[in-house]
Amino acid sequence: MYIIIAGGGQVGSELAKQMVQQKHDVIVIERDKEQCDKVYASTGAVVINGSVTSVGILKEAGIDKAEVCIAATEKDAENLAFSLLCKSYDVPRIIARLRNPDYEKSYRIAGVNSIVRVTNIMVDQIIMAMEDTKIKKISTIAKGKASIYKMILPERSKLNGKTVIEITKKRNFPKNIVFVAVSNPEDESFFIPHGDSVLSAKQELVFIAMDENLEAAIEVLTEEFPDRRKR
Repeated sequence: MYIIIAGGGQVGSELAKQMVQQKHDVIVIERDKEQCDKVYASTGAVVINGSVTSVGILKEAGIDKAEVCIAATEKDAENLAFSLLCKSYDVPRIIARLRNPDYEKSYRIAGVNSIVRVTNIMVDQIIMAMEDTKIKKISTIAKGKASIYKMILPERSKLNGKTVIEITKKRNFPKNIVFVAVSNPEDESFFIPHGDSVLSAKQELVFIAMDENLEAAIEVLTEEFPDRRKR
């Protein structure tokens, strides 16, 4: 993906580092020249020195081909202005860091797809928002080494009708993933899954995953059969 990150602070630089490692095209915009040098040295991303609210700078960053734009500066006003400009260039996905709750409605009006609040801001939350998955983090455990997640199995899920043991024995199923609860939103039923438990599409699944296994888990748990109706 072609990603533009507004702000090269702690959040922006860590995002850039992870995205570069995942082989995405990453452009960081940062107004502080010294910080630009630090971000480039620590991430290897392309860094542009300038204002995130400058149309000229955005054009230099390649706003017309951006697939994801992330507003990660420390000022809501800058993040909002950046988001509005991204929307005017029809960027498909815009993610913003929210510091002051009073700005939330404005972010929504500006066309921001995902808002991450500063009280619980985490790089992996932004990454999941960027990927637009239905997997949400509930909490962390084991001093941050693992986390609890929940998700709704897709309507055309390839796991539909499979038992837990069948799923976990799949060759591409990652280690250190444990299913801990399953609920059915339609009838509000709930059960703790065991090896012979059968999963169904549209169920809510709660699981524990080591952070390094999350990407592989997302790939398996969100896999769907193609929608034949679109043919």
